[in-house]
Amino acid sequence: MGVAPERCVVVEDSGLGGQAAVAAGMDVYGFTAMTPKGKLAGAAGFFGAMDELPATLGL
Repeated sequence: MGVAPERCVVVEDSGLGGQAAVAAGMDVYGFTAMTPKGKLAGAAGFFGAMDELPATLGL
């Protein structure tokens, strides 16, 4: 998409997806509605409902 990894934010609910995003240099926020926090290691923050995402991102 032409965006530098350090300018991306990834919302992830799988451990492997989160690991890939961190390895790529992206900020990851873990969606915990169906995945425990412990499986989303490396996430910069966590949220359990999509309406919580803006506050989680500081918007």
